[in-house]
Amino acid sequence: MALDEALRRASIGGSDIAAILNIDDYRDPYSLWVLKTGRAEAEPPTSRMLLGKAFERGILEFYANTTGRELRYLDITEQHPTRPWMVYTPDAVCVHEPRGVDAKLVSLDQRFRWGATSDEIPPRIQAQCWWYMAAMDFPLWDVAAVLTTGDPLFYTVERDMDLEAAMLEAAEEYWRRFLCGDEVPTPGATLATTNYLKRAYPQHFGAKPEPANETQIALLEQYAQVRIEAKAKDTEKRAYENQIKSIIGETVGLEWERGVFTWKTTKASRRVDYVGLAQSLLKNYGAEERAALESEFTETRPGVRRVHFRYAGAEDDE
Repeated sequence: MALDEALRRASIGGSDIAAILNIDDYRDPYSLWVLKTGRAEAEPPTSRMLLGKAFERGILEFYANTTGRELRYLDITEQHPTRPWMVYTPDAVCVHEPRGVDAKLVSLDQRFRWGATSDEIPPRIQAQCWWYMAAMDFPLWDVAAVLTTGDPLFYTVERDMDLEAAMLEAAEEYWRRFLCGDEVPTPGATLATTNYLKRAYPQHFGAKPEPANETQIALLEQYAQVRIEAKAKDTEKRAYENQIKSIIGETVGLEWERGVFTWKTTKASRRVDYVGLAQSLLKNYGAEERAALESEFTETRPGVRRVHFRYAGAEDDE
C-alpha cells in the first residue's frame, strides 16, 4: 500500500468529510467506515474519474490564464501538524495569496447540480473546500469546474469559522469512535452501503426469522411507518399524475418556468418471443435430444437476497 493511501485510510481527508456530514450522494458514514477499516476495497476508478484526473492540470492552467493567478500544483497528501486525524490533498494553491484551487470536470448529466454561486454547487464539493481551508488556514478556496462542452464555471467558497468548528468536531468524533474505537456507524441509504451489504451477506442461514429484541422492534416499527407513508405518497403522486394527464389529453405536455411535464408516446417496437420459438423448435427433437439441448443451454444462477415485509398497511406489493 502506498504511503499516501495508508495515511488516507487511517485518517480523514477532503473527499471523506461530506460522507461523515451525511451530505454526500454517494457515500454515508457507514460505507466510509467499511473502506477505512479494510472491510472492502475501494471501487476501481470510473472513466469519469480517470478523465477528471487527466484534465486536472489543463483545467488549472486555464484557470490561471483566465484569472491571472500564478498556481503551484500540489496533489500530494499532507498531515495536519496538530490534528493527526486530518489529511488533505489539494490540487493547487495560489503563489501570491492564501487561496487554494480545485479542478473539476463536470459531465453534462451533472450540469444541473452546478448553479450560479458557490452555494449552488454539490454539497460534497463545498465540504471539500471547507476542509482544505481549515487544514491550510486559508480564507478562500476556488473551484474551477469545466463542463465536457468546454464551458468554464469558476466559484469562490469563503471560510466560515462557525461551520468549520462544527465540521472539525464531527470529523474528530468520527475518527475517535469509529476508526480508533470499536463502534460501528449506522448504515445509511447510499448505494455504496447497499452494495456492500449485498456482497458481505450474499446468503441467509436458518429457516425461521429470529425473534426481535426491544431495540430491533423499535427499528422495525419505524421502518413500517416509513413504508406506510411511502405508499400514501405514491398514491398521492399517481392521483396528481392522472389529473395532469387528463388536462394534457392528446397534446404533448405542459411547461412552466420551473420545469416541464410531458406525456409522450414511445416508438413502436418488436420483440421476439425466444422462449416460444425455442419450444416450437424443440418439438422436432426426441426426448433425449431435447434433454441434451436443454442441459447445454441451462445456466445455474446463484440466488439473491430479497426483502419481504409483512405488516398491516405496509406489506410488499404483489
